[in-house]
Amino acid sequence: MKRIPLLTLALAVLLAAGIGACKKNKKDDDSSSCGTVCNKPLDNGQTAGTTPSGIVGKYKLTYHKVNNGGPFADGEQVNFELTSDNKLKVSTASDCVTIENPRATSPVEVSFPDNCKFNVSFAASASTQGGLNEVNVGSLTGQFYGQFRK
Repeated sequence: MKRIPLLTLALAVLLAAGIGACKKNKKDDDSSSCGTVCNKPLDNGQTAGTTPSGIVGKYKLTYHKVNNGGPFADGEQVNFELTSDNKLKVSTASDCVTIENPRATSPVEVSFPDNCKFNVSFAASASTQGGLNEVNVGSLTGQFYGQFRK
C-alpha cells in the first residue's frame, strides 16, 4: 500500500478548503451586485433622499397594476433590496439594476429614478406600524402605474 506524505495531504486539504471559500465568496458577490448601476443626478428643486432605517432589507413583492404603461405584469414577483447606504436593487428573473441617488418625497418615502433599465421611478415607503409599506411604480414624469406589495 502506498503512503501519501503528511505534507502533501495537508496541502491538498488546505487547497480544497481555499477553493470552497473562493466559490462561496464569488457566489455572495454575484448575488449582491447588478450589472447595471443607475445614478440619475438630482433635478432642480429636488432634495437628496435617505432610506428610512425601518425599511432597509430584502423583499420579494408582488406587482399590482393600476394603470397601463409600466414594465411589469400584474401579479409579477420581483426582488427588492433597500440598503443603508441609500441604494435600491431591483431584480426580476431576467433583469437587475442597482439605483443610487434617491430623492426625498416625504419623511417616510424615498424615490429611486431608474432611467437605465426599467425607465420608471420606484418609491419605497414605510408603514405607520414600521417596516416596508409598499413600493410604488410610476413613469419618470409622474404617471402612476401600480405598486409592489407583500
